Amino acid sequence: MTEQTPSASTRGQAESIGVVLLLGVVVVSVSAFGVFYLSDGFDGANAAGPAARPARR
Repeated sequence: MTEQTPSASTRGQAESIGVVLLLGVVVVSVSAFGVFYLSDGFDGANAAGPAARPARR
């Protein structure tokens, strides 16, 4: 039996889909990090909870 190789257009399409998915994961990761990083400085909210921050006097 002969082994069939994917055509160039199929391979190109698969690579394009992979790049789009990878970029999506990077964007979501950076956005999630940015939300937690920026929210820490503005409203006093902390993802770790109130016990992680010393009381203000």
